[in-house]
Amino acid sequence: MIYFKHLNNQYLVTAIALVLISGIGFLDYITGYEISFSIFYLIPISLLALYRGSKKPVIIFTAIFSATIWWVSEILSNNTYSNLLISFWNAFVGLMLFMTVGMLLLIVKHKQIALVRSNQILTELNKEISAKKNEIETINQSLISEKDKSEKLLINILPTVIIEKLKNHQGLIANNYDQCTVMFTDFKDFSILTEQLSTVELITELNYCFSTFDDIILKHGLEKIKTIGDSYMCVGGIPIPKEKHSVDVILSALEIVDFLQEYKERRIKMNKKFIDYAQLYQSDILWRAQCF
Repeated sequence: MIYFKHLNNQYLVTAIALVLISGIGFLDYITGYEISFSIFYLIPISLLALYRGSKKPVIIFTAIFSATIWWVSEILSNNTYSNLLISFWNAFVGLMLFMTVGMLLLIVKHKQIALVRSNQILTELNKEISAKKNEIETINQSLISEKDKSEKLLINILPTVIIEKLKNHQGLIANNYDQCTVMFTDFKDFSILTEQLSTVELITELNYCFSTFDDIILKHGLEKIKTIGDSYMCVGGIPIPKEKHSVDVILSALEIVDFLQEYKERRIKMNKKFIDYAQLYQSDILWRAQCF
């Protein structure tokens, strides 16, 4: 497709093409019949056919005009024919040639226009697809993040083995254990301490202590059961039975006491209130989980 920046008028472009055809006809006339100029008539026809505003009637008219000019130049150049009908036949052949070339180029132009429009549509669709893809990826990332949060919450509540069973859609989960060791800690004079510390500071200190407890019992293979206020409960020997579960619990308790002693000394140096030592108990247990 040809686009002339300063020629947006179809009539003007057609007029220019007709003038070019007339000029070619004049050159055809002055050079005589011995030199053929027929192929040069295709130049303005082709330019006009590829012009973005040209339509079929314009191409047909231009082809007829070109064939007529060619015929007139042949007659005026004193070209002798054995029969006058031969000149008309030659003009008709030229007309078919001009019209065929013009129509083919017109079809090519329309195909090109359709292709450009298709590419524009595909570009817009690709943009929409990319936007949807980004939106889906964002949603997937949010789902993954929420799933991770849910799993972390479950890990804080339930043993890993039980979580796997729940993921496999097991309805009722009940396991019996011959023996296990439970450690229950309770901070000394905690209710008094709540009156002396701000809510933010109290929660911060509890979170610090319980997070350290988590690291300690995890190192010794214990399972955290729950925390209630200032109470912390964990167990050894379940859900995976172990022969030395009592030893693991005692080692964890001693390490917790050491941590709290260090924590107490550090808080005293900072002239701040502190959470004092914990008490320890031992018991057998039947653990049960219900999946709703």
